[in-house]
Amino acid sequence: MGKTKSAKSYEELKFSDDFMFGKIMEDKELCWEVLECLLQQPVGELTEVQTQREFKYTSDGKPIRLNVYNEDSDGRIYSYKILQESRVIFICTFDPFKLGLSRYTFRERCDENPEICLNDGTEKVFYNCKYEGEDIPDGIRNLYEFIGTGNASDELTEKLNSAVAKAHKNEIWRTQYMKEWVVIQDARDEGREEGREEGREETIIRKVCLKLRKGKEIWQIADELEEDETRIKAICDAIESFAPDYDEEQVVEWMQQGASVSQ
Repeated sequence: MGKTKSAKSYEELKFSDDFMFGKIMEDKELCWEVLECLLQQPVGELTEVQTQREFKYTSDGKPIRLNVYNEDSDGRIYSYKILQESRVIFICTFDPFKLGLSRYTFRERCDENPEICLNDGTEKVFYNCKYEGEDIPDGIRNLYEFIGTGNASDELTEKLNSAVAKAHKNEIWRTQYMKEWVVIQDARDEGREEGREEGREETIIRKVCLKLRKGKEIWQIADELEEDETRIKAICDAIESFAPDYDEEQVVEWMQQGASVSQ
């Protein structure tokens, strides 16, 4: 059984941690300053700040979350994950494409002729906080360093640092964080249990196929596998159409495509 990852204590959370980042970016003024720093251009007054969280899990257990997005007074929306907006911002604590660029900007282009740009205003920008070059503004460099290390070195990062310190004293947010961690762990545990059960069923079906090819009777198979005879009969009935070869791979593929074996 794999180890259960322990939660960071609330006091350990940094600006780069998803929960803390989302809470700090609910501050319209700070969010506005971060956006202007990253985009290096004026950003309209923020008229809406909304936090969205939808917990989903990939096969390796990593959480996928929809975080903060902001809409300015000009109607443009700034996001920190992929949503249906015109400008999508990813702040990466790693180099997402391993080309050593400070940022990567993507716009809609024609697959058949990349020279044709849709010009619909849609952009996806990936900021690489691991960038080590000298050709970026000091403000972005300082923000990258703060995100990576937590060290504040200018007015904006000092404000962010103070906001994090203040957040650590917010008992309501502390409670929310701990509740979210319980949700995450419950989902992971449920996923692991479902995976174990699916793997066990596949193993049993493979063994049943093997024994059916050898001409074994249902009662014999149940006895040798130490399974309930009713369960084994249900499996045999379900895969009867694969007789007499009972090809294990075909049966398993059929099962994975949505077939179920009722007990």
